[in-house]
Amino acid sequence: MEEGWIAGAGLDVWYEYPPSPHTPSKTGLHRLPNIVTTPHRAAWTKGAYRRSLKAGIENLNRYIRGQELRNLVDLDLGY
Repeated sequence: MEEGWIAGAGLDVWYEYPPSPHTPSKTGLHRLPNIVTTPHRAAWTKGAYRRSLKAGIENLNRYIRGQELRNLVDLDLGY
């Protein structure tokens, strides 16, 4: 990255969690101008939390009523 042959990178996960607010990377990657870093949970907004909670409650209610659950993981397909 320092040589400039990579235009840039966006990094989202650090090997040391939680990262220190003073040094999120022991390697200094966060100081490079062609690196953008975000917290691992950058998409975890209040709205996303509410939608996730609502979906979980809906599935719990569907389970209680004996209905098919939504958004199930298909282990045979791998997702």
